[in-house]
Amino acid sequence: MSFVVSKLLSNPNVTKAGRSCLIKRSYCQPPPGLLELEAVKTHQNNKRTLLIDVREAGELQAHGIVPGAIHIPVGEVPAAFAMDSQDFEAKIGVKKPDVDDPLIFFCVKGIRAKNAKDLVAEKFQYKQSFYYPGSFAHLQ
Repeated sequence: MSFVVSKLLSNPNVTKAGRSCLIKRSYCQPPPGLLELEAVKTHQNNKRTLLIDVREAGELQAHGIVPGAIHIPVGEVPAAFAMDSQDFEAKIGVKKPDVDDPLIFFCVKGIRAKNAKDLVAEKFQYKQSFYYPGSFAHLQ
C-alpha cells in the first residue's frame, strides 16, 4: 500500500488538494458534492432534483440546452437564491427549492458549477448541493 501511495505522490500527473487527489479524472476520494455522470442521470428522473445550468445565455444559444434543466447564469446565482420563493418562481420559472431538495449544477468543465454549488451550500445552507465536473453535452 505505501509503495502505491509513494508512487502516486511522486507521479507528476497527480495533484493533491486537501484530502483529495486527482489522477487523470479518477478520484482517490471524491471532492465533496461531486457527482459522476451515472448519478446525475439517475437524479434527472427525480422530480425533487433541480438541474441548474450555470452557463451564460450566449452559450445556451450557441451549444444548446439540457432538457429538464433550468438556467441561472453563475453570476446570477447569489441573487437568485437570495430571492424569496415568490420572486424566484416569477423570475426563474420554477418553484424555489427547499434547503433539503437536491440541486445539481453543471456547465462546460465543472468549474463554474462547483463555484455555484459551494456558494449555495455555504451561504444559503442547501444541504444537498452537488455539481457535475463534466460537460453539459453529456446530459443532452
